[in-house]
Amino acid sequence: MHKTVVSPALAAELEQFDQGTQLCDASGRTFGLFVPYVDPSIYEPAEPELSDEELRRIAQSSEWYSTTDVLKHLEGLR
Repeated sequence: MHKTVVSPALAAELEQFDQGTQLCDASGRTFGLFVPYVDPSIYEPAEPELSDEELRRIAQSSEWYSTTDVLKHLEGLR
């Protein structure tokens, strides 16, 4: 991907956008898209909302299904 330095005026205008935006010329022709950068560090990783006891019970369960079994079951739900 190429990197282009924009003018301070354009940078200030683009910083106002919080979602993807079409970039158009004066005639209205779209020539690009601007997608603002989102810093992934502002999000916390998702954690399962299961207690230690629930996790232990699941791990000790003898009831397991193959991928084929699960897909067959899902097909039967249609």
